[in-house]
Amino acid sequence: MDLNIEQGISLEVEGEIGKFQTLPIENLINIAQTLQDLVLAVAKYDITAKDLIHYDNFKIEITDFIKSSAVPVFALTPRISPTIDDVNEQRKELSEKLDDIFQITGSGDFGKIKDMYPDAERRNEMVMKLHAFTNSFGNSPVRVGVYRGQGQFENRYRVRKLTDRIKKNLLVTIDDQAIEKPITETAIATVQVTKRKDKKPRTTIKKVYTGDTHALSVTFSEISFKGVVYNLNHDLLCNYQIEDGVHVIKYDVFDLVGTGESEDEARDSFQEEFDHLYDWLNVIDESKLSLRLLAIKNILNLTIKGKNKE
Repeated sequence: MDLNIEQGISLEVEGEIGKFQTLPIENLINIAQTLQDLVLAVAKYDITAKDLIHYDNFKIEITDFIKSSAVPVFALTPRISPTIDDVNEQRKELSEKLDDIFQITGSGDFGKIKDMYPDAERRNEMVMKLHAFTNSFGNSPVRVGVYRGQGQFENRYRVRKLTDRIKKNLLVTIDDQAIEKPITETAIATVQVTKRKDKKPRTTIKKVYTGDTHALSVTFSEISFKGVVYNLNHDLLCNYQIEDGVHVIKYDVFDLVGTGESEDEARDSFQEEFDHLYDWLNVIDESKLSLRLLAIKNILNLTIKGKNKE
């Protein structure tokens, strides 16, 4: 477990709302409230001793504000109300589950929420709370991290938006009566194309892949974002999946993920993530980077031949 909300978690807010190293009060209130709602929902559904919980013990407070972009720090309240069960153990359970949830926001693989919360009641509430939190930053990039004290923090996961379409796909509709409906599935096929001179090409389906998850690959010969083009020394061969209608492009070497409601949106998202990662790694003090991030920085800089404007 990386994140421990009892000790404190940081939220590094960049972009429009964090560009002056401050946060507008309405944004701060919205971020804090949606985080609080998410924390209380986790306490409600994921702590083992549900009947022995005092929910006041899971209220959060702002404990620091760091001017590196705009970085509020939140932690569980020190104002503990006694309970029969071990409060420290309850808080540990909460931190572990929150870490799992933030790993999902970091990967963009929101379909995993179905496995974490298979029943309708829990899943619907958690999806609504997570949707509200991940959208509370507007379009500003956000990273959640570990607070080390004395104004020091280490980023762990990107907070990616749970979009309206993904939310709709994850929510469970509870009907009074189950109505049988035709089932429509998306499938991917391997197709053999036979070309003959002066004749129309003939296609033959060799194999069909069905199910909720389909894996292919996409290649980037260059990265382009907001008028900036990264020329690469070699192509990036990325994993491409369609998960519950969400298009996901991953490049594990750099821990990059792009998501969208179409392949084009996922490509745009991936290129935005690439641009953000390059800028962030080449601005931040290397002493604040883990060994893995240092390795990613070195490989990334070797991958890029040049950076130019379109």
